[in-house]
Amino acid sequence: MTDLNLLMSRAVKVHGHRGPFLALGIRASIEASRRLGGIDLCIVSCPQVKPYLCILDGIRTILPDTIVEVRESSSGLKIMFRSDKSVLSLSVRKEILERYLGRSWDILPILADEVLSMGFHDLFDEESIYGS
Repeated sequence: MTDLNLLMSRAVKVHGHRGPFLALGIRASIEASRRLGGIDLCIVSCPQVKPYLCILDGIRTILPDTIVEVRESSSGLKIMFRSDKSVLSLSVRKEILERYLGRSWDILPILADEVLSMGFHDLFDEESIYGS
């Protein structure tokens, strides 16, 4: 697997800065790719404002050929990945969202590094995985 910092550097070239929501997109996409293989669709459900939408550039960095759809949701941040055989649905844990929303600009790079170093299940709840 490619180094997380290298992937973050690639994502920053597209997104413009390091931040925790960008890192969340990277982490979710790496895990989904590892479990499902080729992913043909990703649906992100969240409030359609920054910083929630920053997750999209992280996803697109890891899954550049995947169709990414965004659906309005009044709260939370859910990501559904679909391959030809399976689906993985994740939600960012409530305490993670609370920790990273509304933070000052100058601390965002430190928070991004924190996301990259945390355990996957400390960041995400698996809502469902099904398929063969």
